[in-house]
Amino acid sequence: MIADFESFKEVFIDDKIIYNHYGEIKNTVTGLKVIFIKILLASVEYIIKKPMFLNEFYFVFVASDGCKVVFSWNEVYNTSVGDNLFILTQNL
Repeated sequence: MIADFESFKEVFIDDKIIYNHYGEIKNTVTGLKVIFIKILLASVEYIIKKPMFLNEFYFVFVASDGCKVVFSWNEVYNTSVGDNLFILTQNL
């Protein structure tokens, strides 16, 4: 629930362009307030025997409409993708 996120730092980010499945601009969303995924995960303590076992971890994010997306631990922490993942908390 969003209430569970109250202790995390929220930030406003730039407007985002939404594209349809043809790559055409569908909409632009503004006034986005978000919590970055890496901030949420910063307090997670992974119980592993060796750091290489993190390669087997993945995250499943489920939207309020049931839509799901999956990212590996490496995608989140070792690529620029992870720097751009966030949970939307407000859309003005």
